Amino acid sequence: MRRLSLALLAALLAAACRSPAEKLVDRRRDLRETLDRLYAEYAESGSGADRRGDGREERPAGGGVVGRFVQELDRSHFEQSCLAVGRGERPFLLSDRLEAFLADGGHSRDCRDAARIDADVAALEREVQARP
Repeated sequence: MRRLSLALLAALLAAACRSPAEKLVDRRRDLRETLDRLYAEYAESGSGADRRGDGREERPAGGGVVGRFVQELDRSHFEQSCLAVGRGERPFLLSDRLEAFLADGGHSRDCRDAARIDADVAALEREVQARP
């Protein structure tokens, strides 16, 4: 039992002694995972309109490079809007669907969490850049 306690204590101390650069990597990963999860929920919320009568997913009209470009624009707008809502701002939203998604209490809470993580990332970036 004593060995287990010492091992746990050593693990806690090792975790607490991470460098700011290591913490930055972890917080960036946390932010990406949070935004990925939220965007997946957002995409799923609109999947009813993206399905054909037989249940198969319908492909967007602008496939290829143009389709990927439009999809990345949508994702970028989603992420920036979510972070803005999380910071308490009122962003210009391009769709009613996005507005309804972000107005949901659970989603706005998740956006606040993402905005906190984003602020942590910015603070850690400043700290890492200030180090010699």
